[in-house]
Amino acid sequence: MNIQREAIYKKRNNALQGERLAVDLYSMFVGSVENIVAINKSHGNFESFRFDCLTSLSIDPQIDEDTFKNTSVDNLIDQTLDSVMNHYQHKSQQIKQILLPTIKQVFDNEGHRYKRIAIPFTDGRSNPLPIAADLKQAIDSNGDSIMRDIEKTITLAIIDDHWKEHLRDMDELKDAVQAASFEQKDPLVKYKIEAYNLFEGLVNKINKDVSAYLFNGKLLIQQEVKEAKVQKTDLSKVRTSREEEAIREAAEGVSKKTEKPETFKRTEEKVGRNDLCPCGSGKKYKVCHGK
Repeated sequence: MNIQREAIYKKRNNALQGERLAVDLYSMFVGSVENIVAINKSHGNFESFRFDCLTSLSIDPQIDEDTFKNTSVDNLIDQTLDSVMNHYQHKSQQIKQILLPTIKQVFDNEGHRYKRIAIPFTDGRSNPLPIAADLKQAIDSNGDSIMRDIEKTITLAIIDDHWKEHLRDMDELKDAVQAASFEQKDPLVKYKIEAYNLFEGLVNKINKDVSAYLFNGKLLIQQEVKEAKVQKTDLSKVRTSREEEAIREAAEGVSKKTEKPETFKRTEEKVGRNDLCPCGSGKKYKVCHGK
């Protein structure tokens, strides 16, 4: 547990301080690519390889089926990793170009009030992570620190979530290995082996989830602006049609607000219930046609 705790806290401190975060992220990307290539290459499944790259790394690798089958695992990892890193660098530049003008505007107008600004970056989950960027650092670094703030928040959150789950799994493992003595096995040896396997799975899950969030995550700014424009256009069309209708009615001298309901006027004399029925039967109206 101490060895595992030191390893995880080292990763967490690197993310928190940000100095070695880029190195750790590169290692995570490499680990994710190695797992995808190794598993699918061993099964010889090219379509599964493409699917995993699309879902986990948000890229369609520039590798055809023949290359996949005839290339060694190491060369396939190198080719896939090159595509992954080029895509990530391009995506980082796009995020910087989109957010930096807004951050400059907020810093100029509200910099005396706010130090950080919320970043609408999410991978589509219902509860997105609360990501924020430092205004001054973003301006001083010409936007380079924006992606670092995004990476820092995502890495810390995913490490913390998985570490909590891992601690629960380790407690359950401790209870489970107590029965090993009944099987004439050393509980400590079994505990160490299973603990190592759990920790290896923990590292793989962290690598996969951090990579997937960063590669699949998107900014919501462009989508919100687009929806706002569509809504404005539709309201304008509705308003225009109503104005045209009002103008047409006014020109024809019709006004719905000044219209009065037509009053009903009786043209025939009212017949009393005890009077003779007008049909000529000789009976009272109430027992004839007045029923």
